[in-house]
Amino acid sequence: MNRKRHSLEFKMKIAKEVEETQNGRLVARKHNLSPSMVARWYREYKTGMRDCQRKKLTDTSPANTNSGLDSVKQENDQLRKIVAEKTLENEILRDLVKKQTPHLMKNLK
Repeated sequence: MNRKRHSLEFKMKIAKEVEETQNGRLVARKHNLSPSMVARWYREYKTGMRDCQRKKLTDTSPANTNSGLDSVKQENDQLRKIVAEKTLENEILRDLVKKQTPHLMKNLK
């Protein structure tokens, strides 16, 4: 039995229909879906709506937006530094392996 993936738009349409009718089983039967799947989509839809409303209430000031952007930039810089260190470490280890066992370098390339 193949698994069918539904688009986000379809899931939202189903969730809105459940909200209007207040009957998830009926909507599931109408669209030939599992009632538990429809219930999960509706629960995720409601949770997402609450999260969006909460975010709008707390993050309306430009100061919050800038501080969030600054923290993302700092995290990005830290991650770039880590990647650079790991790359350098890999190069050093490759050179070491090349000097000690040149016949193994064929497999590493």
